Amino acid sequence: MKKASFHAVLLVALWLLPALAHAGLKWDSTLVRAEAVAGQDRVTAEFPFQNGGTADVAVASLRPTCDCTTAALAQNKARYAPGERGAVEVTFTVGDRTGYQRKTVEVWEQGAKAPTVLTLAVHLSEPLKVTPNELKWRKGDTSAKTVEVSALQGVKIEQVETTAKGFAVQTKESASGIWTISVQPQAEEKPFPALLRVHFSGNAAGVISVPLSVE
Repeated sequence: MKKASFHAVLLVALWLLPALAHAGLKWDSTLVRAEAVAGQDRVTAEFPFQNGGTADVAVASLRPTCDCTTAALAQNKARYAPGERGAVEVTFTVGDRTGYQRKTVEVWEQGAKAPTVLTLAVHLSEPLKVTPNELKWRKGDTSAKTVEVSALQGVKIEQVETTAKGFAVQTKESASGIWTISVQPQAEEKPFPALLRVHFSGNAAGVISVPLSVE
């Protein structure tokens, strides 16, 4: 029994030896968290690694699991000597996405039976905070109502307009960067449903609309 047990342990050790010798890539972290602004062009993160084994390691492929994500090896280098460092650069194209986004990339080493999964977790904040998000009046009411708009750092409000006549608009920016937009139906006009449109640029660019209606 003891002899059989010894042989079994020996066989397992011999089976594990190539894997232990190879060791593979050691990652600083397989998870990167990032904060970004909805509407910006893209988010890029770097995943550094080191060959922690005693033999060269070759990266066979990088496989993003979403069409909105790409991955590339730094300096287009695929083979790494023992102790050598490298990195995978992951780029996520934001598009019209908002909120929490989780994008992954499978890194396949040559000869490996399973990939290393890199995860880029991005929280996309709205570029503008608008309060309230809608303005309504009763028929005959010509009082002014206000909308407050604050922008994230790196986002600039460029222009404010309405999509229809019948509303007067005035804007005022405070020292803290908060815009107060006053909207007032005009007695001489016949207001009908319209949009208050706030154009912005900077780290993100686009338009946010606030519905205007007279009931």
